[in-house]
Amino acid sequence: MSQMLIIDGYNVIHQITEYRDLLQIDLEPARDKLIHDLGIYRALKSVKILVVFDGAADIPAANYQTAKNGVHIIYSRAPMKADPLIKRRIATRNQKDETIVVTNDNDIKKFSKEAGAFLLSPTELYTRIKTKKREKSISDKYEHNMTPDELKEWKKLFGV
Repeated sequence: MSQMLIIDGYNVIHQITEYRDLLQIDLEPARDKLIHDLGIYRALKSVKILVVFDGAADIPAANYQTAKNGVHIIYSRAPMKADPLIKRRIATRNQKDETIVVTNDNDIKKFSKEAGAFLLSPTELYTRIKTKKREKSISDKYEHNMTPDELKEWKKLFGV
């Protein structure tokens, strides 16, 4: 079994200040920052991530799919919203007990609960992302590989 996060993309962007502030510049930087952060989180947690965004009229097919930083991305085609695509992914996933849906949308939350998926708020996800990034940053600063002689020397130094 493998854990999968299904993320309501624009719902998360509008809920988190860091991403929402980028919307003032343009939608693309906000999406890119979210996808970048999710890519780091995916690598550190070894989870599958699917982000679904409401689409636009310029999407060439019924639903446009791509991947970036190991994150799977689906854009619905306007006027279709992301919600039906998210629900379809939840409904067709065999391992619902390994499915975590990230949204604050009440309709998707209700559907997810009834389907047996777990819920995570955008704020909780953002906190997890930031915690994992901080842990990675700290662990990158220190070398963890000590030779037996070095370990012996440190133990002697500290009287252990």
